[in-house]
Amino acid sequence: MPIGQCKLCLKTKVIRRSHLVPRALYEMSRDTRAKKPDPVLMTRRVAVRTNRQIEDYVLCGDCEQRFNKNGEDWILRHVDNGKHFPLLQTLKLAIPFRATQRIVAFSGAAVGIDTEKLAYFALSVLWRSSVHEWRILGQTTSVSLGVHEEPVRKYLLGEDAFPSDVHVLVVACTDLASRGSFYVPGVLRHGLTMMYVLLTRGIYFRVHAGGRISPQMRELCCLCSPHKPIFMRDCEDKTTDACGPLFSTARITEDLLATYQF
Repeated sequence: MPIGQCKLCLKTKVIRRSHLVPRALYEMSRDTRAKKPDPVLMTRRVAVRTNRQIEDYVLCGDCEQRFNKNGEDWILRHVDNGKHFPLLQTLKLAIPFRATQRIVAFSGAAVGIDTEKLAYFALSVLWRSSVHEWRILGQTTSVSLGVHEEPVRKYLLGEDAFPSDVHVLVVACTDLASRGSFYVPGVLRHGLTMMYVLLTRGIYFRVHAGGRISPQMRELCCLCSPHKPIFMRDCEDKTTDACGPLFSTARITEDLLATYQF
């Protein structure tokens, strides 16, 4: 393991091999129906079963543990693990404070869900994507937090409060496609606000940063709003929007064609 500067604490230490998204998500995504049960990785060029993971030397051991303690461990206990989806099961037993035909809203504060763990996890993955160019199968993936990168770093390190111009929306997905998938952060521009999206096996995150965040939008934040809301809805449209364009350019390998009959 190399000696270098940890990108979170900025100290010179032994640098560990870090993952962009938790390693356990890959294990949860193995398909026992296939002769080769490795997860399916899809890029702009190829869709293939592989044991390769998005990882590189980025953080020291202390900062890896900080991420685990403040977000990842909790998330991994609440995502859809292939047998159970604890977050969704908790919400289905709770009383919503608002509901429409498409979406149901619950108070994380009332239900007893640690929404700070959700917000911390989302920002930790976005920040990792911003401070390093991650590579896999000849492709790179990253997003830019721009001027928000340093305030987010200080929040993740515990040196500053949650950034005032950032908010995190969380959705528990009811559809099977979203519950069985995860994807790395992507970015959309929404007026003057940058909007980032990521999916973690049934938990969909949308992070807004910068611009003028209206009071109505801030009410949707799982951390800043008094309700600390968590939403429940069918997110198949979101997953299709994120992954659908890849099908038009990715070469699908023979084993996947045989398994899923594309």
